[in-house]
Amino acid sequence: MISSISGNSSMLSLSSTSTRPAPPDPKEMFNSIDTDGDGKVTLTEMQAMSESMPSRGNGDQPTAEDMLAELDGDGDGAVSFDEFEARRPSGPPQGPPPQMMAAGGSGGFDLAALFGERDEETTGSLLAMMA
Repeated sequence: MISSISGNSSMLSLSSTSTRPAPPDPKEMFNSIDTDGDGKVTLTEMQAMSESMPSRGNGDQPTAEDMLAELDGDGDGAVSFDEFEARRPSGPPQGPPPQMMAAGGSGGFDLAALFGERDEETTGSLLAMMA
């Protein structure tokens, strides 16, 4: 959410109060996928998790088989927590918060929608929003 817009005729500055939620605890995430609690994520568990994920809408959704193959470092057909943790990206998530992404997964900001939310007078002008 934009908390303020300030600027003059040559420069605009947007202040955002939108922040990324804290990343989930890796062990909790793993345990939520490992539904039988045996310490391994199998293809069946990966399929169940995959079916519960929202669609990206662009046909670029990895299959459960693809995800298992990518995470299964030792090739035993299941993913241990150590394998899961080894493949997890390090550092904070990159990019804008998910709620700022364009519909349809285009990878860019949906600036028109963001502007539309703030253009309360429906003037179509940023200047009216700064007054």
